[in-house]
Amino acid sequence: MSAATPSASQSSPAPSPNNAPQDATSNLSKPELVLLNYLRARGHKNAEKAFLEEVEERSSDDKEKPLSSIGEQELVQALAVYAEKPSKPGENHLKDSATVMKELDTMGNSANIQSLIASIGSVGAEDILAVDPTDKEEGFRELEAWVDGSLDMYRPEFRPMLFPIFCHFYLDLIQQGFKEAAQRFYSSFSDSLSPSHSSVLHHLSTLLLPAHVQNDDLAQRFRNEKYSIRMSRSGFSLLVGWLTEGFGGEALGSGDGFVGEQGKRGRAAVMRVVNNHLRFDVTSTNPTAVSPHAWEESTGLLSTLIPQANGTKISLTNPHAFNSSKGELKLGPAPMSEELRVETERVLREQAVLDRDPAAQFDIQFTKPVIPSGLIAPGESDLPPHPPNFKTIDIEREVSAVRDARKRIRLDPSVLNNMDLNSPQAATYRSRALPSICAYTLHDVTEGAPCSTFSQDASLMAAGFAESYIRLWSLKGEKLRGFRSDFQASSIKDGMEFLF
Repeated sequence: MSAATPSASQSSPAPSPNNAPQDATSNLSKPELVLLNYLRARGHKNAEKAFLEEVEERSSDDKEKPLSSIGEQELVQALAVYAEKPSKPGENHLKDSATVMKELDTMGNSANIQSLIASIGSVGAEDILAVDPTDKEEGFRELEAWVDGSLDMYRPEFRPMLFPIFCHFYLDLIQQGFKEAAQRFYSSFSDSLSPSHSSVLHHLSTLLLPAHVQNDDLAQRFRNEKYSIRMSRSGFSLLVGWLTEGFGGEALGSGDGFVGEQGKRGRAAVMRVVNNHLRFDVTSTNPTAVSPHAWEESTGLLSTLIPQANGTKISLTNPHAFNSSKGELKLGPAPMSEELRVETERVLREQAVLDRDPAAQFDIQFTKPVIPSGLIAPGESDLPPHPPNFKTIDIEREVSAVRDARKRIRLDPSVLNNMDLNSPQAATYRSRALPSICAYTLHDVTEGAPCSTFSQDASLMAAGFAESYIRLWSLKGEKLRGFRSDFQASSIKDGMEFLF
């Protein structure tokens, strides 16, 4: 072991503090030697002194025990956070292996560290740190603290974001083989999400192997589909600011808050999930004008709820993309077949002659409804196929629709456009366009009249009084026609008699 110990001139540009004896390093393992060389190279004299004192104070029983060793990735993961760019403090300088070798050459370290880093290959320190299970736990803890520390107006729209990030962190840990870390992560953070997602969380807790994730339909939906989240524009800006800078939402008494290298790696883990697996529906609505429960209405895996357009091979996962593929909505009046229109006009003419109503001849125009501005009328090809022959009930339906259209009140002067104002037709249209309002007063009603109604042609009015009788008036001033009165009152059965 002493043969592997580098000389003072090779391992450290500065002498060891307090002239530590050379035999103190003879009992060090290879990882401990690498750590000592690193402390000397970076000038951490106090740390080097404490490390040597700890080695000297080890008991004889500890010296007889075999020393544990650490792996290459573990070592780089522990040392990578200390290398920073001089021009940008706080930014990790050990981005890739080439940068690591260049940094170590300038530091004058021993060949042990150089060979150790070079053996990693093309995997950089950032890639190794990306699979650190503690980053996901720290990142979710910081995200939850940021959400809980945000303003009350933003908290309802931030809370739905926790569930998909929790699911992806758990699935990442399982797929990377960190079963114990995944179970620890689940037990630490699932309680706050269980009231709303208990069934999904229970299902995820049964996935304990990478093969489970690969063969599970729900896990693959989370992996392949993007989780939709609705958020206001101001809330989304706050989220981006926290992911990039770590500002906002810091709880009171949290010390350093979300700063530091570990906090940065935790936010980076959250950002990877946000970029790869979440879709934000950003609205310009004021957060205070939206109900707290409305933010979760359009949240979740929504692609299965979106129908796929016929003839398309590309799966549509966005509702707006599906609506665009279907074209503009055609909400105008549906067209009528020519044969049915001709027959409807014939029936309307016959009824106008029988009723001796000169204005009824103008009802034919209602068989060709005017398309309102801003609407598109569907064509016959856009509708289900019509039966080859129409029935009498179809004619009656169209005639009834024309009568309903005749009774509609139009208050705008557009009905008189392109028409001679002095013609009889204009007078008829003018009378139809203006509404008629009649007011009636009931006198000497001591107990009141709880109800009243009018006939369909507004010629009769009936009022029911609190004294249990009904009176009928003719609004045209005509005498009411009498009906037969030779019936026997005893033969009339009241409606209440059928209840007993």
